[in-house]
Amino acid sequence: MKDSANFGWLGWDQMQGQNVAALAYRVPIKQSSMRIEGGDIAAMVAFHELISALPDSGSVYRVTAEVEDIPQAMAFQRMGSDAEYGPVAMSGEIYLLPVKTILCSTAGQILFQNQSEFRDYKKFGSESTITFPKDQN
Repeated sequence: MKDSANFGWLGWDQMQGQNVAALAYRVPIKQSSMRIEGGDIAAMVAFHELISALPDSGSVYRVTAEVEDIPQAMAFQRMGSDAEYGPVAMSGEIYLLPVKTILCSTAGQILFQNQSEFRDYKKFGSESTITFPKDQN
């Protein structure tokens, strides 16, 4: 079924000391909402992703995406990303947040790579109380 999204079970994996479920899916160009741009050219493209998640909670620990069927008129032959999530302590709570991303693309013999790490998260918040005067009547 080349015209519909397909999902697949890949098995079990280890990430950050956790047993994670590895899943894959592919979205064909007819079903895709992914648009890429390069120079004066823009195109809708197919893509596939790999997801690593905890089966009990559904918490996602990694998402890897790769673009398919890039038009030949574009400068790039390959585009992909990898986002890794991990537990982050903030204000006495644990949150599952992005800890690392890698964006890659290839144009001819040149590999472009942008790697980011996220740390020193801060939680911003405020508290307020609204009071109304007692009825004077």
